[in-house]
Amino acid sequence: MSEFDGLDPKLIEQLAGLDEEEAWRLIYEKANDPAVFCESFIKIVNRRGKLVPLEFNYPQLLLNNTLARLEKEGKPKWLIILKSRREGVSTWSEARIFERVLREENHSGIVIAHKAKASTKLFRMTRRFYDHLPWKPDLVYSNRTELEFAAPHSSVMEIESAEDREAGRSAEYHYVHASEVAFWPDAETTMLAILQTVPNDPETMVLLESTANGAGGYFYDTWMGAINGQNEFTPVFLPWHIDGECAMALEPDEQDKIEATLDEEETEGIKRWGWTWEQIKWRRFTLRNKCKNDLDMFRQEYPATDLEAFRSSGRPVFSQKIVGELIDALRTGKTETQRGTLVTLAAEADTVATQNDA
Repeated sequence: MSEFDGLDPKLIEQLAGLDEEEAWRLIYEKANDPAVFCESFIKIVNRRGKLVPLEFNYPQLLLNNTLARLEKEGKPKWLIILKSRREGVSTWSEARIFERVLREENHSGIVIAHKAKASTKLFRMTRRFYDHLPWKPDLVYSNRTELEFAAPHSSVMEIESAEDREAGRSAEYHYVHASEVAFWPDAETTMLAILQTVPNDPETMVLLESTANGAGGYFYDTWMGAINGQNEFTPVFLPWHIDGECAMALEPDEQDKIEATLDEEETEGIKRWGWTWEQIKWRRFTLRNKCKNDLDMFRQEYPATDLEAFRSSGRPVFSQKIVGELIDALRTGKTETQRGTLVTLAAEADTVATQNDA
């Protein structure tokens, strides 16, 4: 992708005759689609250790579409995201908040991770975004926890750790990325403080994301409240099987061998979610080699449903397969589309397909 791919042709015409700084300032100000801006100008290190332009994967496209829909409806862009491992949700959240802070004057963003080490990692990602911009606005201040742009822009992005009970109390924040909230030491207290700093404005953005950590605590309670329409967060669940990386190429005749040895859960996955043979191969490999052949461990890291995520995590005492069957039996008659305002894959699939074809 070139630096100008996806930008409005009329905007590109306005660049004629401008010097480099004037041109980039105009692009940063006028490029109207935040997602296109991110893909055009932000670079990341991919899973293979290569510095590459950000190209949104399928889970990230679903999140983009959800934000765009909320923007169109004039609703707060407050998401609670229940994720599987390594779907790029933290990267997506960092990029979307960095884009806002970079392009909006006098706005503040804060990123809070569950541990200091994770916060440092997120800051390095943010600093990399800045360092590899095609044009970099001046900074007045930068250290391990903060980027502050020089006047007249004067926006700032802060990075803190949830291990600090005072995190997020010091300023007003328009954009919040709370990472791995289910693992915060005192999420209730920390989030209470942070949310009081966010103005009641539909232009604000609050992104709570986490893998599950048991059926209890602030993240679980907030997720259930969102599902049941008891708060303003929009719940988005991202199962493992929508991630294109969760698949392995088949050897000759391997499909027949897999088909002949399908277990009950794999058969259900094919019927319910359309699991491919490549996905089943990946699932078996990951289960055996990365999850000690423990299905509950696999479901915790790579859930297929939101209920499975919560009931398989947090050191459960009873067999989660049995617990799951009991829960499903108790909920007979309820479908996913009846559960509050949960963003389902089908709700955004057509838009994603259109973007992929573009």
